[in-house]
Amino acid sequence: LMERKDFRAEPKWIQEKLVFKTSINEINEVINRLIELGSIEKKGKKLIKNKRAIQNKADIPSAGVKRFHERMAKIAAQEVFKQDVNEREYNSLSFNIKKEKVSEAKLRLREFIQDFISEFQANPDESELTYQINNQFFKLDKN
Repeated sequence: LMERKDFRAEPKWIQEKLVFKTSINEINEVINRLIELGSIEKKGKKLIKNKRAIQNKADIPSAGVKRFHERMAKIAAQEVFKQDVNEREYNSLSFNIKKEKVSEAKLRLREFIQDFISEFQANPDESELTYQINNQFFKLDKN
């Protein structure tokens, strides 16, 4: 949201723009956490991103990251019923893979996400919409 041309650094405005329910307190907590992490900074009444895309570090276990992924997956599950098919893209595929190829597959998925963002992310102050891209790759069997 922060790089949208209509962005306002007001928790109430942010709350009204999101498709999911969240409290003003939660929005303030996230803003403060991002400031503490150095991902954004407050300049007067503006919030400025210090990085083009904010991502967690790969393969580092974190309860906070797990909760975020869980929340985004739940929102995605709800929005599949709410958003028009012309506004969203959902795919799901189960397949078999050799155990020694899992690390390579994870790396390729990360590269795909980076390439996708590089190609489609709008320049600051030019974007009109905010989208979430979730990427899950996990085992379905017990071994």
